[in-house]
Amino acid sequence: RVMLLRKRKSRILYSEKMYDYPLRLNVKTLKNIGLIQLAEVTASYLKSKLKSNEPKNLEEFIVSRFGTKLYSMFFESYTEKVWGRHPRDISPEWGIQRIKGLSVRKLLLDNITKALSIFDFVDHQSISQKKVETSLIERFLYPKFGPGQMWEEVSKDLIENNVSIYMNTKVTKIDFGESSTRVKSISAIDIDGKEITNEYDYVISTMPIKELVNSISGNKQSNIFTKEIRDIASKLPYRDFITVGLLLNSLSGPDDERLDDTWIYVQEPNVKVGRIQIFNNWSPYLVADSSKFWIGLEYFCNEGDDLWMSSDQDLIELAKQETLNLGLCDENDFLDATVLKESKTYPAYFDTYNRFNELMTTFDKIENLYLIGRNGMHKYNNQDHSMLSGFRAAEQIVQGRVSANDKSTLWLINAEQEYHEES
Repeated sequence: RVMLLRKRKSRILYSEKMYDYPLRLNVKTLKNIGLIQLAEVTASYLKSKLKSNEPKNLEEFIVSRFGTKLYSMFFESYTEKVWGRHPRDISPEWGIQRIKGLSVRKLLLDNITKALSIFDFVDHQSISQKKVETSLIERFLYPKFGPGQMWEEVSKDLIENNVSIYMNTKVTKIDFGESSTRVKSISAIDIDGKEITNEYDYVISTMPIKELVNSISGNKQSNIFTKEIRDIASKLPYRDFITVGLLLNSLSGPDDERLDDTWIYVQEPNVKVGRIQIFNNWSPYLVADSSKFWIGLEYFCNEGDDLWMSSDQDLIELAKQETLNLGLCDENDFLDATVLKESKTYPAYFDTYNRFNELMTTFDKIENLYLIGRNGMHKYNNQDHSMLSGFRAAEQIVQGRVSANDKSTLWLINAEQEYHEES
């Protein structure tokens, strides 16, 4: 039950150099970019400001805020690794979700504000950062043993209050009975193969929408979800995720630089890894021996593709080789390794996503069903916004607000720039 106040530091590894993320206009950044590239960055940014067209895709969205040069340096390659699609083939809505308030102008203002902070009397160690864009936040609260610990503590509280929790249990059927507007019961199979069926007053779902739709049955199922709606749900795209954890004797960046980063975004085209976590810097309690380094190489893929189907040993060898290629350690530094695979980690913004509003309208009509969270809403929210959707759903249930109009407000979370702060 101890939350650590941690410093957030993320950087970009590009062209064998480390850049602050978000970019800072400091001596190191200017030295890394060089005068010629800096002139190109400035010219392309000014050019982007001359255009006022509404962006039609993610590429146009990012270029409109940073210019073509910065986009090609720090966004294009990484974004394509994450989604497996070029940014021009992705809806601009992803940018609106994740980097809506970030731009060169905001970066400049943030740099100036921090430079002037020595003249004020604000407690800059405070966790309160309400006036700071999400991507610019520098401090955060973190459980000693990682975010999973938070939910372990929540589950303990619930169990102590006589709430039943079924772990390792697969939902097999969501039954509407004779109704077309209310869920009646849920059936599931537990880890021992035993079927469990219970009736519920309200259902809050965080499962992927395509799996939710596939689980729904009842006499009027076709009236609830027409074939067209079911097709939209079945073709919603996702990106899957592999983390290869490596335990190392030593770790350093270019020019033997100390790495105190939480995340490193890898913009190098010669490796498949997209991002690297350094768990020591999230919490010292995550590493048994403080003299060692525990890192996670993150690979983005599609379930069933070559990367996903690779054996753990092959993935470990790939991660080791790419760590060496990036110059982060020596061959004799590897001590141990593990592999974690997570399906449907990132709901994606292409294919049938352009018709997602039709799904939203259909779900909002189901009185006692609430969709929350990243997969439940098919929204690439951060964890704060995902939890906020749960709080708002709970408030609506307590207040008896079950109309489609009431529930439609849940979809506004992180869709409007000021929603989180004002609420």
